[in-house]
Amino acid sequence: MADHDIHLLSPGVHAPEFSPVGLAEEPSEAVLLQESFAGTLRRRRARQHVSPPFLRWQGRWHVPGRDKEPEFVGAAIEPPYVAVADPLGAEGRSVSGRSAFGRRGTRRQAGMQDFMRLRQACVEAGRWDRPLRLFVPFGEEVHAAAPLLGQVEEILAAAHFPAGRLEIAMRETAFEAFSVETAYTLAVMRDSGIGFWLSHFGSGTSSLTLLHDLTGSGLLKGVSIDAQMLAGPAWCHESEGAAEGLAAEAFNFLNGAVTAVMSLGLVAHLDNVNSPALLRQGREVGCREMSGTVFGTAALDELLSAPREGAERRKAGRRVAPPALAGGT
Repeated sequence: MADHDIHLLSPGVHAPEFSPVGLAEEPSEAVLLQESFAGTLRRRRARQHVSPPFLRWQGRWHVPGRDKEPEFVGAAIEPPYVAVADPLGAEGRSVSGRSAFGRRGTRRQAGMQDFMRLRQACVEAGRWDRPLRLFVPFGEEVHAAAPLLGQVEEILAAAHFPAGRLEIAMRETAFEAFSVETAYTLAVMRDSGIGFWLSHFGSGTSSLTLLHDLTGSGLLKGVSIDAQMLAGPAWCHESEGAAEGLAAEAFNFLNGAVTAVMSLGLVAHLDNVNSPALLRQGREVGCREMSGTVFGTAALDELLSAPREGAERRKAGRRVAPPALAGGT
């Protein structure tokens, strides 16, 4: 029999009635609105009950001179080096209305994470048994604009953390739109006791004019230089061989940068000092503040483990969530 032959049913056998299985009716507009509202409510609740970010800490040290011991002056949270996850899923939308995986949406989420980390850092630093300084680095997504003042003030008030102990490090890109309004915002925060640092100096397109303007306005406390950037392959030459510290060209750049920073009356901080050779070279050029693994973790561990006077020890493995921002939904 050919494949195209038609098979007729035997007498007495009835053909099944057609049933549109899997073809459901289109939902009404009311149902769609209800589902949309429920999804929005779930996402808002998820943002409200987000777990506090896990912070990695590093000690901050004052290095007075060659023959004097470094002094532990505070702690800084390490900047995150991981991509920001999308909390809304692959088809989620950011607050700006664009795809959460888009450039603008991702940058906005990264900026929100910076403020979440600041809140958590203030909560944890508020438990220290000594009033040491707290250093918080911001990423490229946070700009020195008017909203920064309100966000930081709100976080400090909610965490009951004194502004005089907080120091914020910002990249040069944060000051791209430097204006009278920006200067006023930073001046108000400076007058409240907050110190500002320019971070990753020399790692990108650095502007000496911007550095001079910020210093002339009295808005900067110091400049941070990354030793790991200078120790990278771009600054090393095969003819010099393997060096314990910085190569000659990198050391000369560090010396010139620190000299320029100090000539403006600013403090030079050297980050990622992870070897005795880098510590020695930092001292030679006049860096008076440093951080890195070469200093060990004993002082930092003692600070982070000691409960504040009169406060109870937290349960092992438990992290206290930071206070929510006022007016958050």
